[in-house]
Amino acid sequence: MSLLGFRTAPSGLDPEAPVAGLPCAAAHGHSRPGEAATGQARPQPARQGRERPGDAARSGEKIESGPERRLTSPEKGEKIVAVVVTQGKIRSREEDLAKLSAYRDRRFHGNQEEYERALQASTTVYVGNMSFYSTEEQVYELFSRAGEIKKIIMGLDKNTKTPCGFSFVLYYSREDAEDAVKYISGTMLDDRLIRVDFDWGFEEGRQWGRGRSGGQVRDEYRTDYDPDIL
Repeated sequence: MSLLGFRTAPSGLDPEAPVAGLPCAAAHGHSRPGEAATGQARPQPARQGRERPGDAARSGEKIESGPERRLTSPEKGEKIVAVVVTQGKIRSREEDLAKLSAYRDRRFHGNQEEYERALQASTTVYVGNMSFYSTEEQVYELFSRAGEIKKIIMGLDKNTKTPCGFSFVLYYSREDAEDAVKYISGTMLDDRLIRVDFDWGFEEGRQWGRGRSGGQVRDEYRTDYDPDIL
């Protein structure tokens, strides 16, 4: 008899036996339309285009360049590691943050290893290349997008006591400080491309410019000055 278009084996017969009129592989439910009656699956066509980002991340292979994205390891119980895909290369978050800071404070009391450990644990970031006219309110508005801010210290000219192009932003968590370095560095604030680096931690006295003129040392070599505000 026929039920919903399928033939059934008469009672008493081996249900695994081929049914008359149907290929053997089809009776076993292993074939797809267009496949040979031998039960062998037809070869899969070569995958077109690039591999999925997740496949490349797990295998460590490179993928084509594309929009930056973040991937996570799918293995249960493993440490979740963010991966950044950019310019055709894959690197872990730890590798991405290996270059902790382009800013080096010579007044740090300790050796290079201690300095790097302080940078790795710090929740403070150093903000440089700021406009002299940027205010604390503007800094707060921008950097609060990365996380909850504990305190902001504006860098001041030691002679005039006016802002001189840098600041320190203290966060409550390390993760928020990392996001500030990763996502805010290189953005525009008052028409200037600011840079954000990890800082080993603010202490009293570091808010003053160290240049001979009272401001930052690097400002004495600037060739692009902020326009006067009328």
